[in-house]
Amino acid sequence: MVLSQKSKTILVICITLTLVAICFVAAFEISRRLSNGIKAEQDISLKPADVIHSLGEGWQPEGSLLEVLGEIDRDGASIASSIETTYTWEMFRISAGISWIGEVLSVSSVPRTLYGVNDWLPVEYYYRTSEDVIYAVYRVYDQSVGDFYAYCFFRKLDPLANNGQEDTELWFLGGRILFIRERLSYSDFESIGIGSSLTDVVRIDPMAQLFRPIDPTETEFERERWNSEKQEYEVYIESIELYLFTYLSYKTYHYTDEGLVCIFFTREDISQEFTVSEIGINGTFVIRDGFGYNAEPISLRIAEEDLPPRRQR
Repeated sequence: MVLSQKSKTILVICITLTLVAICFVAAFEISRRLSNGIKAEQDISLKPADVIHSLGEGWQPEGSLLEVLGEIDRDGASIASSIETTYTWEMFRISAGISWIGEVLSVSSVPRTLYGVNDWLPVEYYYRTSEDVIYAVYRVYDQSVGDFYAYCFFRKLDPLANNGQEDTELWFLGGRILFIRERLSYSDFESIGIGSSLTDVVRIDPMAQLFRPIDPTETEFERERWNSEKQEYEVYIESIELYLFTYLSYKTYHYTDEGLVCIFFTREDISQEFTVSEIGINGTFVIRDGFGYNAEPISLRIAEEDLPPRRQR
């Protein structure tokens, strides 16, 4: 049978379209497999910080965080092997919004959600202690104490009590940040009592020195204030007496196997050294200490596997 020119043209077009369709399908399949291969490879190499960042800011569907993070493999992860970054104390303090005496500041300029903190301080190691609490661990360095670890605790907020929607979650920094140089027992502090010197405590846990208020070098400070009548800034002198109380007392927290040891240090004058005025232990590890709308009881208990080792004295 002899095809007409018109039939030949139609046949060529049909064949061409069929080949194009076949090529398109093949290209799509190759792309899909390659994409899946890349995704699988990425999933293996993703770090906790990447996963947390992928969730985005704000309220997320209930269970989102733990679903994507999963559980820590105790056979293959530890704070020593998993944490690669070491922050200077000054860098960590500023990024986390911590005062120079170790207290968490309630300031709007510093993020407090897990997502926000992760942007400033990428999470390399975490552990879930309950359905509602996880902690992230960071390694920090200061010349006066060497390497130590910072434990940031995050609580899952109640959405209905915090302007969220039902079946959503938001993880928020709660309690206080714990700073640990070595594993301790309460018995290590048995020699410490009222009147003990700061030096005595530092021999047991050097972290006590890290939060000691820096002695002022001046008794007066030049300040500026806005003069609305003159429509300009003016300089005035402010006495240190207004802030003297911040240099005369502070407190430290020490994590031990038996509980949280809190020590109050005081002195009567900036020329004196600090001495212990009070010492106690919280054996429950639960504190009601926070800021903003997250000031609720939270357990600061840390898994034994996540504590640094004891050191020879």
